[in-house]
Amino acid sequence: MLGDGEAIPYDVLVLATGSSWPRLLDFPNKIEDVRGHVNKWRRKFEVAQHIVVVGGGAVGIELAGELNYHWPGKKVTLVHSEPLLLNDTYPERFRKEIERRLRAKGIDVLLGDRVDVPPQGTVRITTRNSVQIPDADLIVQAYGAKPNTGFLRTWDAEILSRQGTVKVDAHLEVPRHPGVFAAGDIIDWPEEKQSHKAVEHVPIVVANVLSRLVGDAPRKIYKGSPETLVIPVGKTGGAGYVAVFGGLRVFVGDCVVRKVKAQNLSVRRLFAFVQSSLVATPKEALSWLRMVRNLSQALSLFETQLNGGTAVWFQYPRRRLIQGSLAVTRPPADRQELLPSEGRKIPIPGDPPNQCTGEDNDSQGLSAVTSTHFGFGACLKIKMAP
Repeated sequence: MLGDGEAIPYDVLVLATGSSWPRLLDFPNKIEDVRGHVNKWRRKFEVAQHIVVVGGGAVGIELAGELNYHWPGKKVTLVHSEPLLLNDTYPERFRKEIERRLRAKGIDVLLGDRVDVPPQGTVRITTRNSVQIPDADLIVQAYGAKPNTGFLRTWDAEILSRQGTVKVDAHLEVPRHPGVFAAGDIIDWPEEKQSHKAVEHVPIVVANVLSRLVGDAPRKIYKGSPETLVIPVGKTGGAGYVAVFGGLRVFVGDCVVRKVKAQNLSVRRLFAFVQSSLVATPKEALSWLRMVRNLSQALSLFETQLNGGTAVWFQYPRRRLIQGSLAVTRPPADRQELLPSEGRKIPIPGDPPNQCTGEDNDSQGLSAVTSTHFGFGACLKIKMAP
């Protein structure tokens, strides 16, 4: 149900509403208001002389480092409630190394202490441990992210945990609600909330959504992903940590951090990803809609014509553009016994005569492909069981 009262029916629902942050990161809903919000905070940073960042997680650490880099003459203090920065997901060695790098830049770090964030414009604060910071003239809250799931309480409050995250099973499907999936920050899963985790959720959800659409039970299982964190302290470097499955731990320093994130906080990479993932122009929109229309018509046609022991799946590869060519995944291994000994290929009319690429593109079964304006494709495969 939308805010204006319109009800939208669905066959499959994916919940991916993300997190909300307070104050500095509480961006407006309308894109035209975002620039004004950013400029307002830039002006606050420019005029402040002593900035206190409250919250020593990744966001607070990166913010403190950026402030120190861009305004080296300003005093920056970072306050964190735990004995070490970050949390105990990460090894002590890594947490201490981040603290060392901050202090080396001249950033003050107060650990095991808290600050009740005062109203904006407050000058002079005292921490809960009675540490006075008399010249603090800007206090920035860098903690308090919450999942955007409050609207679900009017639907089924039992799907939410105490923290407000959405309960899911190993298929990332909501228990007792077949065909309802969740991904990203909002899922109740024992892992850190990070953007790259959401990327790992996508292929799981997509595969299981497609299974539901053709009447099958979800099969693809999410097994979690290694904890990875790269934290720049300004543009010149920082520290990173990767926990590889099997117990292997990898620590990286200035050279790697500077190359992968510190120079622009991955903004360019994110912008490129958004450009390749979202429809940005009317021409691309029309191309995208044509692809969806053709595939849905073809799928509907084939489902009507084929019956009984027909195995149908819609294969849409993860959007990876490798040197201008499309990387196409193989069909699930457990479907191999359903492949016929012979078949024919039927192109979908109205699109370029491209064909699915990859090892699974043989003459067996029915195969069709469309291409969007920006070079990606989708492959529809229909295999008849014996």
